[in-house]
Amino acid sequence: MRYNDNCQMNQIREDKMTTFINNSLFTIQPYWLGRTWVFDAPNLGVMAEPFVAGTNIVLTQLAQTRLGIEPSEGAKFQLIFSAQEFPGLHLSFRRQEPEFNGYWYLSEAKDWAWFSPAMTSFFSNGYPEELYLQVLR
Repeated sequence: MRYNDNCQMNQIREDKMTTFINNSLFTIQPYWLGRTWVFDAPNLGVMAEPFVAGTNIVLTQLAQTRLGIEPSEGAKFQLIFSAQEFPGLHLSFRRQEPEFNGYWYLSEAKDWAWFSPAMTSFFSNGYPEELYLQVLR
């Protein structure tokens, strides 16, 4: 590959990332892998990022109660999330305190969930004050 082609490829990647980051609603597809939910965001360089420290429990509860999906090999769903409220949301969180380069969030139902540094890949201003979630098939 010539140098000029490489520059064009990098520009395309930068354009895609800029477009992606400027969205206000994001969609990922968590899937069950091993013993937790994980997600991929290939255009951001994120692969099999696990949900841990309470986030996996909250997602399991949402998947079970809202979608009837049990955590098992092959299980997956769509997760829409935003730093702003949107119609049809199922759960909201408020940012609490940082720990291990991530942030703890507390839901209105008093569930604690830790969101990893991968979260900053979606939000250009870092971790949002509030986080809103919706699950879909």
